[in-house]
Amino acid sequence: MASNFKRDRQKAKKAEHLVCEVLSNATIDYCIEDVAEIPEYYYKGDIKAVDAWNDEYFIDVKDDSRIAETGNVLCEAKVYSYNQNKWFKGNMESDYDALAVVAQQKKII
Repeated sequence: MASNFKRDRQKAKKAEHLVCEVLSNATIDYCIEDVAEIPEYYYKGDIKAVDAWNDEYFIDVKDDSRIAETGNVLCEAKVYSYNQNKWFKGNMESDYDALAVVAQQKKII
């Protein structure tokens, strides 16, 4: 799983860029910013949207490569690890306001 991290991260960046582009073109009411690489936002989300009153909203972007194949969406909000018969809180937990799920692959019939 860790060996695929760099490849998966590149795909995730494409999905984040796509969502930023769509949101930026869809509204003038929010300032849209990709904050995925800024450490202070790691547990907030990948995209920050700020409205005219400076209220901030965070969007987590998930790129699911299996949606087209399965028709199902699986998104984790928290990650846990299991060791020595106990569950431990993992290294990732998101506190987002909205979730954007991107399926970059098309189902070919």
